[in-house]
Amino acid sequence: MSWSTLKSRYLALAEREQRALLILAIVVGLSTVIQIIWSSYETTITLRQELLVLEHKAAQARAIEKRVGELRAKPLIRQDEGEILLRRTLEIVQPRLPGLPATALTLESARGISFDATVAFDSWLEFVAAVQRELALRLVFCEISQGDQAQVRVRARFALADPMP
Repeated sequence: MSWSTLKSRYLALAEREQRALLILAIVVGLSTVIQIIWSSYETTITLRQELLVLEHKAAQARAIEKRVGELRAKPLIRQDEGEILLRRTLEIVQPRLPGLPATALTLESARGISFDATVAFDSWLEFVAAVQRELALRLVFCEISQGDQAQVRVRARFALADPMP
């Protein structure tokens, strides 16, 4: 329908009907405006609440990130604990590699131990497995060369496994 047709029909109505139609149009118009404003208001409230939650989560993430940075910067064990690590390694070595000189194992750092000696190869393998299993030390460097008779010359470095990134 065109605007002129609607206007002619409106004018054809009685004055009472015109007023009722006008009031109805005003009520519908106001209801629509109120609904739009109310919907916008509710959306604003919801978004503010979500923003507060996200800000809280971001603060938690920053705190966790800071703690992870602190933990990564901190050595896994202190230097005096490195001495304990060396003693525990010696305890594992002695039954598996009898007669090993005390100078064969040296503490490189709080996280690492060096090994330099001539030993039986099968005893060496048993020692490596025990150190990995019991102390969580991993072999990071190993150089094996032919030694005397049934023995091999071993130069190796063990280190504590890095924490998960």
